[in-house]
Amino acid sequence: MTKTPCVLVCVTQQSGSERLIKAGKAIAQRNGLDINVINVQPANASYAPNPEMMEKLHQCCKQAEAQLTVYFNDSPELVAASYARKCNAVDIVTGFPGANSSEFVASIHMLLPDVTISMVDENLTIYNMTPQQKEMGVLINNINI
Repeated sequence: MTKTPCVLVCVTQQSGSERLIKAGKAIAQRNGLDINVINVQPANASYAPNPEMMEKLHQCCKQAEAQLTVYFNDSPELVAASYARKCNAVDIVTGFPGANSSEFVASIHMLLPDVTISMVDENLTIYNMTPQQKEMGVLINNINI
């Protein structure tokens, strides 16, 4: 049985996660898809997750009618890619990588080259890497949330 395609939003315990969930919801609504949210925290965080941030993520997901799944693992790109396959994600929403950011987006793109990756900057502009293109940074749209 094939799962229904969905939008997967990858969030951290940072304040910008709310904009990612809202952008993911807008993408999902525009395409008639469900929305899932994943948060992968370092393995040692399982002993003391930040309860205030977790509650904020939970409330934001509830408002977006999204399922929140939390993992504790030191390889977030592998966990996110595996979960994306499991939930049949056709679009993965992330933050826009900064100059000193990890290689999370590049790793996801390498692991899942057939899935669109939507990167949301702080101005809510969404940039997409689609399976047909090899370069990052093509401006697709600006959403109003």
